[in-house]
Amino acid sequence: MKDKMKDKIYKAFPETEDEIWDECIRMHTDICEDQKKCGDLYKYTWLQINDYKCESIDHHCFFCEVAKRKGDDCEDCPGRKVDINFYCMNPSYDYAKYDFKFVNELKRLNKIRKETK
Repeated sequence: MKDKMKDKIYKAFPETEDEIWDECIRMHTDICEDQKKCGDLYKYTWLQINDYKCESIDHHCFFCEVAKRKGDDCEDCPGRKVDINFYCMNPSYDYAKYDFKFVNELKRLNKIRKETK
């Protein structure tokens, strides 16, 4: 029997800034919706379901992968490019709590980003 994962075709990493923001917001929104239903959806699983190669995305995070590609960790995070104080593990909206505070923060930053383009 053929190895299905070996032959799997993965999505390419989002190329544009808009695509990166959209995918990040979509991922965290889906995870929060799932958590409200007592689900078990987390970043790794979301990436698999959405045909991304999990192992090739730093910390299973679109923003972390962008930062890694630019050579730094948090300093090159797209969220920090909008608000220098953005930190994904900020206790006020920590992504790992899987509530909508993090999604709302991403949406707030994305709105600012779009307004200042």
